[in-house]
Amino acid sequence: MKRHVLSLRGLFAGIGLAGLALAPISYWLAHEREKASVIEYLSQVGIDAFRLKSPGGSFHFEVIVTNEWKGDAKDLLLLADLGEVASVDFTIHSNLSPEAFENLAKIESLKFLYAFGTNICDSDLQSFGKCDSLEEIDLSLTKINGKGLQFLSQLPNLRRLDVSSSDAKIIRLSDFPVLSELDVQNCSKLSELSLTQLPKIASLDLTSVHPKRSLRLVSLMALKDAALSIDETESVQLRDLPALCHLEVSSARPEIIRDIARLPKIKSLTIWGGEHVSDPDLETISSLPHLESLTLRFAPISDDGCRVFSKMEKLRHLNLSYSSIDSSVINYLNSDVIEELNLEGIDLDEHSLKVLGTFPKLKLLRANLPSDGIENLPKNVQAAISATGEL
Repeated sequence: MKRHVLSLRGLFAGIGLAGLALAPISYWLAHEREKASVIEYLSQVGIDAFRLKSPGGSFHFEVIVTNEWKGDAKDLLLLADLGEVASVDFTIHSNLSPEAFENLAKIESLKFLYAFGTNICDSDLQSFGKCDSLEEIDLSLTKINGKGLQFLSQLPNLRRLDVSSSDAKIIRLSDFPVLSELDVQNCSKLSELSLTQLPKIASLDLTSVHPKRSLRLVSLMALKDAALSIDETESVQLRDLPALCHLEVSSARPEIIRDIARLPKIKSLTIWGGEHVSDPDLETISSLPHLESLTLRFAPISDDGCRVFSKMEKLRHLNLSYSSIDSSVINYLNSDVIEELNLEGIDLDEHSLKVLGTFPKLKLLRANLPSDGIENLPKNVQAAISATGEL
């Protein structure tokens, strides 16, 4: 900055206003050369900084700390001086000191912190308590036990927190203003999960959490509009979640289905492995009054069992891929509401495709189609087959 001021004086005294416009340019060039020298030094010590262009046209740095870095915390201060650093990836490092995290937290532009597999501990999280720009933190496969997570509670932009496969035992989160995604899958030591005052929570992954012991769920009313993912083997007490709207289960036995029937507000239900779902189970599912989306793959349901679909008056999205049904299922669907239909692995004959032509809202269709092409099919069916997207 001093050189910049002196150059301005020189311009006024000697060459006049004509050269004034050149001063900011020369200062910018000097600043860019300084950045380049910092980047070169960091590269030599095992820290790679990549300058990328954002969608809005501005530039930012993404930083990867390689295994060649020796752990000198002072190097991280240079990242703060570099400016515009949006992400830092420390994956698998085991030589990080508390000072390293303190210096890292001084990066005012930091949005994404990836500490997967590092030696970060709960007390280190205190350093990031005022790092307001943070949007995502990955603490998976670490020794985090959960006690330090509350240090992050007042971060105004933290939307995603990943503690999967960590040593977390008790997770009590409250007052996270915008947290929308929490991943605790494979936390085999987790015994208690409490979520309160999380107005934006949209996704909670509990898969592979405590396959043999009961997980204590406390104050999970925050999951009202969230998507909960669980395993069939887990002893998650679904009846304790009466406000749950979205549920994803890896597989489901009859006892899980009975618990699901006690969730009257369910709008979306996904059962990826429906091998154990029978006609009576499907009858139970059909009793959910607000169900709008159902995924039930590989289900051994009969054609006769499909009659219950006529009762699902709000069902807009249906995925029965690779289930043991035939094209007659089309006759039992509510034609006025179905928008997306995935029947992959199921042969649809010409008659069923013509019936789908009477579905005014059909937007997406996946199925085994006749070999003679789609040219003669109803226009809306052709458009639904050609539409891109996943169901």
